[in-house]
Amino acid sequence: MSSLVLPERRNSLRMPGWDYSGVGAYFVTICTLRRVQCLSVVEGSTVKLLPAGQVIIDEWNRTEVLRPSVKLDRRVVMPDHFQAIIWIDSTNPSPQETTVPTMLAPHHTLGTVISQFKAACTKSIRETVDSTFAWQRGYYDVALRRWQRLDSARSYIAANPRNWRRAHER
Repeated sequence: MSSLVLPERRNSLRMPGWDYSGVGAYFVTICTLRRVQCLSVVEGSTVKLLPAGQVIIDEWNRTEVLRPSVKLDRRVVMPDHFQAIIWIDSTNPSPQETTVPTMLAPHHTLGTVISQFKAACTKSIRETVDSTFAWQRGYYDVALRRWQRLDSARSYIAANPRNWRRAHER
């Protein structure tokens, strides 16, 4: 008789009780698999996008066009990760979204938006840049429930290239 091996349980990074489909701003970090540095190069305090990083920017900008209930804020493509602030307001769908039958209506939770974004990036990067490209499973997010946290997240994104250089000069 063989024993059943269960997959390792992952602890949720989700905020208990928070509605990720409601109105809110989120600070999101998505990392490449094994933190492979294939998205950009940091020169001084400037980020120079590599082809895979340009795909990420293009797909990120499409996110807002495809989903009128999503608004994009600051973002940065670092060598091995992407960070952004995204606003979701699922209470204000576009006219096109309200005419879609309920079963087929797009979901506007943070998880669905990020999942679809990662899938689109992966497909495009594998077809045009690197057939082995992959993201780490999941992503990290922080619900920005106070203006101070939003300002801190914006400052963090702006400082990320400078901080990267300092951290990697050692």
